[in-house]
Amino acid sequence: MVYVVMTFGGFLRIGSRPHTIPWEKLRYDTRLHGYRADITEAQLRDAPVSYGDEELWPDHKREKEVRDYWDVPPFRGL
Repeated sequence: MVYVVMTFGGFLRIGSRPHTIPWEKLRYDTRLHGYRADITEAQLRDAPVSYGDEELWPDHKREKEVRDYWDVPPFRGL
């Protein structure tokens, strides 16, 4: 259950949409000194929206929905 919550769109958080993206979708780029993701605009537009930790983390059905959408296997822990 390791995710990144990214917010896109809007202005000053008005009209923005927070998306929960599995960490596995990100790759660190040393030249950029930041992360890259091979996520298309269409994928992001259609991605499940998250409005707070309390909605996602305790809800395993919601977690499965997010992982299935991004085609990422379930997190098995260490």
